[in-house]
Amino acid sequence: MQALERAPAAPRFAFPSIRIRLPRLTPDIVVLVALLALYLTAGVLVTLVHHGLPGDAWSRVGNAYYVLFSRDPHLAAMGFVWN
Repeated sequence: MQALERAPAAPRFAFPSIRIRLPRLTPDIVVLVALLALYLTAGVLVTLVHHGLPGDAWSRVGNAYYVLFSRDPHLAAMGFVWN
């Protein structure tokens, strides 16, 4: 009889398996997600579909752009025009 050869063992990984625990779905979380979806939908509709953007919003977006994409990005570049 020939000796029975064993199949090679499965390789062991250096990291243990990671288990991700999701938070419980409570009524508070359901309301929060529903209101967030409603608010984002309304914002997208008003801005992109109806082109409704208040006049000073353009300057606020411009100031945010200047803060992020200037040669020397810092918060003081935004200025304190609005209280």
